[in-house]
Formats: sequence, structure tokens, C-alpha cells
Amino acid sequence: MHAVAEQAAGRPPRELADAARVNVKPVRAELDAVLARADLEGQIKWAILEDGSLVVMPHTVQGVEISHAVLSGGQSVRAAGEATIAGSAETGYFGLEISSRSGHFVGDNQELWEPIRRLGMEAFGQLGIHF
Repeated sequence: MHAVAEQAAGRPPRELADAARVNVKPVRAELDAVLARADLEGQIKWAILEDGSLVVMPHTVQGVEISHAVLSGGQSVRAAGEATIAGSAETGYFGLEISSRSGHFVGDNQELWEPIRRLGMEAFGQLGIHF
């Protein structure tokens, strides 16, 4: 299953600039750093890139909601969504909520929502984070 970034056509340059302005870059599973930057407690955006790697970033920083397109530089992804995660590297992480919410990559195609959510759960599960 591959979701495409075409819904974001014309928007990624502005959205990438917004993310750069608040110094946000996607990271590969460095949750402490991401959660420390998030304005909304534990709320992050996630994507599984075409190479299968999970990347995460804060949902919102300094009042700026960071676009999913930032996670892949506007390129196609296998899956994307949002999650709320609690804990720390010291105490361990656990998932509170995960979804496939992403207007850029899935939009209103409800048939993809649950399979994408499951892909996210599997990717986080490989890191020991369960929802």
C-alpha cells in the first residue's frame, strides 16, 4: 500500500518553510527529543517512509502545526498519521492513541484509514511502544 503526496501539490514548500522557521525536522524514533518540542502533550505526527523507516515529529511547535509533508519532504509514504505517546526513554514509552489522520496522504479515503493505522501500530510496536 502506498499513499501519495499529490494532495499536497503546491503546499509543501510553504509547509516546509513553516517547519524550518520553528526549527522542526523529522527524526527517526528519537521520541525524547520530539516530545520535548511538542506543544501538545505527547502529540506527534508520524510517517513510514518508502524505505520502511518510521519518522516522527511534534504535532505543534510554538503554535505552528507542522505539516505531515515535512516528514517526507513532500514525497510519497507508505503510511502516515498522528499519535499520542506518554513516558520517557528512562521509564519507557506507551501509546495512548494512534490514528491515520493525515489530509496530505490519505484524505477522505476511509477504506485506507484502518490499514494505515495498523501499519503505524506495527512500526511503533517494533520500538516497544504499544497502543
